[in-house]
Amino acid sequence: MPTHTAYIYFGIQGDFDPYEFANRIKLSPDECVAKRANNPDHQIPKASLLRYAQVETFSDLIDIYELAERSIDILEPHLDSLISAIRDYDADPIFQVVLYYPVSEDISTPAFGFSKRVVSIIASTGASIDIDTYRL
Repeated sequence: MPTHTAYIYFGIQGDFDPYEFANRIKLSPDECVAKRANNPDHQIPKASLLRYAQVETFSDLIDIYELAERSIDILEPHLDSLISAIRDYDADPIFQVVLYYPVSEDISTPAFGFSKRVVSIIASTGASIDIDTYRL
């Protein structure tokens, strides 16, 4: 049974219609949620949210480099329209890494890193990088 779970995606958030944003990109989002759609009374979520190029793995050995490359492989053909939409909608992009791993001295914790290509593409979008790790 795999001991690690990890996923990576390129997220977009902001104060805009996420469906209009998604129509600008010739890539279907993996998730699309409008601002206040889940609970209008409590204004949740606080911003519109989109996820693109989500890739995940369940394994004893997580290769963050490889996951990031797979996500960027999906995004790269749509980079020009994505950058244009981010600018036009004043959106806030983020490259998100999420990792779940067990607490055990017998199991190695994963190494984190990104290739020059991944860093260059993330930088070209103006995205920040967020890495969340959770021990099981």
